Amino acid sequence: MAAALALTLAPACSDSAGHDSEVSTGGTGGHAGSGGVGGDPGTGGNPGTGGTTGTGGDTGTGGDTGTGGTTGTGGDTGTGGDTGTGGDTGTGGDTGTGGDTGTGGETGTGGDTGTGGSGGGEGEVVVVRVDVTPSAPTVLENKSIRLNADAFDQHGAKVADRTVQWRTSDAHVARVSSAGVVTGLRVGTVKITAEIEGVAGETTVTVAEAAVARVIILNGPYDLVVGEVRFLVASVVDNEGLPLLGRTPTWSSSNAAIASVDSEGNLSAIAPGVATVAVEVGSARAETSVTVHAATANMELAMGRNHTCLLQNGEVWCWGSNAYGQLGTGASGANVYAPVQSTFGLAFRSLSAGEDHTCGVTVDDELYCWGRNDRLQLGRSGISSSAQPILVVPDPFAFVTSSYRFNCAADLQGHAWCWGYNSSDRELGYPGETNYSSVPLQVASPVDGMQPIEFAWLSGGLNHTCGLSSSGELICWGYNGYGQLATGDFSARLRPTSPFPGLTLDVFGTGENHVCANDPSGTSVCWGESTMGKLGNGTAGANRSNPVQVSNPGVAFVAFTGGIQHTCALDSSGAAWCWGSNARGQLGRPGPASEVPVQVAGDLTFTQIAAREHQTCAIATDGSVYCWGSNANDSTIIDGRLGIGRPDLVSVDVPTAVQF
Repeated sequence: MAAALALTLAPACSDSAGHDSEVSTGGTGGHAGSGGVGGDPGTGGNPGTGGTTGTGGDTGTGGDTGTGGTTGTGGDTGTGGDTGTGGDTGTGGDTGTGGDTGTGGETGTGGDTGTGGSGGGEGEVVVVRVDVTPSAPTVLENKSIRLNADAFDQHGAKVADRTVQWRTSDAHVARVSSAGVVTGLRVGTVKITAEIEGVAGETTVTVAEAAVARVIILNGPYDLVVGEVRFLVASVVDNEGLPLLGRTPTWSSSNAAIASVDSEGNLSAIAPGVATVAVEVGSARAETSVTVHAATANMELAMGRNHTCLLQNGEVWCWGSNAYGQLGTGASGANVYAPVQSTFGLAFRSLSAGEDHTCGVTVDDELYCWGRNDRLQLGRSGISSSAQPILVVPDPFAFVTSSYRFNCAADLQGHAWCWGYNSSDRELGYPGETNYSSVPLQVASPVDGMQPIEFAWLSGGLNHTCGLSSSGELICWGYNGYGQLATGDFSARLRPTSPFPGLTLDVFGTGENHVCANDPSGTSVCWGESTMGKLGNGTAGANRSNPVQVSNPGVAFVAFTGGIQHTCALDSSGAAWCWGSNARGQLGRPGPASEVPVQVAGDLTFTQIAAREHQTCAIATDGSVYCWGSNANDSTIIDGRLGIGRPDLVSVDVPTAVQF
C-alpha cells in the first residue's frame, strides 16, 4: 500500500509492464527527472495453464538520476504468477534495482520480491499392473481353487478395493466365478484373466486328471427291434458322483450275434434275443441288458391331452379328439374312437403330442407339426390351426417333445430348440424372450458363457421341460410354481437349472407339474406338485421343491411318466405301477386313490409307458397297446382318447386293448 500511496503523489514516469502467455515480466523503473519518481510496479504474469509453472515478475528497474531532483523511486515489487494448475510453485520476481542518485535526490528503492504461484494438486492413483496368484496352479477335475488378483499403481504400491472381472480362455476346460474361484472341468490348460480398470493380469491353470470311481450306461436297459441302431452314452464319474469329461470308454457285447456294439458306442440289434453290453473306463465297469425283438416292435407312444398317437415302423396312428386336425388325417372333424392312420405319406422316427397338436421328426430329419396353433406351436404365424403338416424350419433335427402349447426339439448335435407358448417363466428356455415365438429359440445353458447343452433326451410337462444331457445331468426349465424345477423354492428362473448339479441320472419322467427320477444311487424320487399323493411318498401334503423319496414296493423302477393327478412307472420286469388319484381309473386297477405305488391289474408286462391328463397307455411286450383311465374330456364328453372303440365309456380302470 506504501508504493501505491507514493504513486498518487508524484507524476507517473514508468513504462507499462509487458505480458506473455506463460512467463510474467516485471515493470521497468521510471527515468530520471527533476524530482522524478521511479517506475510503477511490474505486474506478475497470468496463471500458467495446464500445469505450467507460473514465473514471478522481473525485477523493477529504479529511475535514472534526476537532475537536481529527488531520488527516483524504484519499481514496486513484481507480482508473481497466480497458482499454476497442477504445477509446481512459481518463482518469485527478483529484487527491483533502485534508481541512480539524482542531483540532490535520494536513492531509488528497489522493487520487492515477486510472489511465486502456489503448488498444483496431487497426481491421481492409476492401476498399471495386475498380478494373479498363485502362479500356474494345478487343480483336479471337479475340484476348485481360489485365485487372487492384486492391483499396483505407477509407484509400485498395492491398490486396494478395486473391482475384478474374471474370465477363462476355455469354459470347457475350467470355469471361473466372479469371486475368482476356478473349477476344473476336463483335463487341459486354460488361461485365467483378471481385469481391473482396463489392466489385465493372467495365470495358467492346469486341470489334472481325477480318478474314475464309476461308469454308468445311460437309459438302459434297452429294448430294440432287429435292424435298429442306438447310440449308447456312458457317464464317467468321480467318487463324489460328479462327471469326468474326456474319457474314452471301451464297449463290448456278451453276444454280438444278438446285439453288437462298436468302439464309438453304436449299438446294433442283429437278431431276437437278450445280450449284455458292457463298458469299461480304467478299472470301472458297467453293464446293461439289451432285448432285441422282431422288427414289428418298433413303436413309440405320444400322449396328447385329448388325443393319443402311436408311431409304428415309421407310420403314424392316432385317435381321440380331432377338433384341430391333430390326428393327421388331413382334415379336422369329429372325435375318433379307434386308431386311424395319418395320410401325410411321411415316414417318422420321433413323435410327440401336446394339448391339441402333434409334432414329428421324419427319417430324413425334417421337423413337422400339425393341429392347433393358438400359441404358435406349429412354428408358423398367421394361422389358427392346420390339418396338414407344417415344416417348422428347414434345419435337420433328431427328436422332439411337446408340452401343452409349446415344443422342444434336439438338433443333430443334441442342442435343444423350443418354440410356441412363452411367458416370464421362460418356458422356451431362452433368457432374453418372454413372448410366444414361431421361430425355434436355442435353449440356454445353466451358466452364462458356457456352450449349449447336448441333450440325449427331452420330456415336456404342462409348462416346463426337462432333459438329460449327454453326460447324464438333468436340466429343467420353465414354470416353477409347484417346485417342478427342484430349485429349493418356487421362483421363476431366467435360465435352465440342474436339480442335481454335476450328478448323473439314468432315467426320469415328467408329469404335468411334477417330475420323477432315479437319483445317482438308484433311489426313486419325485418333486413338484403333491396333490392326490402323486409324488408317491405316502402323503398328499405340500408341494415339494426338493426331491422326496418314493415309497418303494421292493422293485427297481426303470421308467416314469405322469398326468395331472397321477404317476406311473415300469419296474425292471416290465410290470406297471401307478399312484395318485384314481377318480377316473388312472391307477389301472379298481379302488381308491393311493399315495404309494400300487401294481396295475392284469399281470401284463410292458416295454414302454406314457401318461397325460387323466389317462395312461403302454406297449406290451408282445407289441399290443393298452390304455386305461379317462376316455372323455373334463366335461365328460367322450372323445375316444383311449382308442378302445367305446364311445359309450367315460373311463376304464383296467388296461384295455386299443382297437386297431
